[in-house]
Amino acid sequence: MKMKSDLSGLKKLSENIKKIESEQTVPLTDILSDSFIQSKTPFSSLSELFEKGGFNIESNEDLEAIPDEELNGFIASHTNYETFQEMIGDAGAIYMSNLIFKGL
Repeated sequence: MKMKSDLSGLKKLSENIKKIESEQTVPLTDILSDSFIQSKTPFSSLSELFEKGGFNIESNEDLEAIPDEELNGFIASHTNYETFQEMIGDAGAIYMSNLIFKGL
């Protein structure tokens, strides 16, 4: 008996990974998407999270200028994460997983 193989899933997986490898940078708003923020925080968007924290973020420099203790304290008191970096790490893993398995 001859078996027929369907490798379309592997092909799609390979295509998705190649696409990811070609991306140089991903905007923070893509990683910390509204759906992620809504599922992990009491806020509806990243901009609302920053606004409620009293952080005026208009550029990467603005974000980098916030003292870690201040931002991490706000994150720890409003989410299940201890730090902003921990939250980004979790969001990044979800983001990558969604990209890798997109269309499968």
